[in-house]
Amino acid sequence: MTSDPSNAPSLRERVVSGVVWLTATRAFGQIITWIITIFVVRLLSPEDYGVMGMAIVFTGVLFLLNEIGLGQRSSRTPSSAPTSCRTFAG
Repeated sequence: MTSDPSNAPSLRERVVSGVVWLTATRAFGQIITWIITIFVVRLLSPEDYGVMGMAIVFTGVLFLLNEIGLGQRSSRTPSSAPTSCRTFAG
């Protein structure tokens, strides 16, 4: 059972396939989010929907911080000395 390099997809084909899959998964996730939001809008009062909107903004900021790698940075710090914690926290 040997793999034939001539049958392997080219880099371009792999990139295109990856982009298509990533786009499809993001689009599917967005559609699901819209459906859930429409369902929740029908259930909540305007005040409650405003609170939910603020919570979504807050969690969005947390996800943004997660994406820029602050968690990875804090876990890769070699020492836990108070000075390094102050440096990390600003």
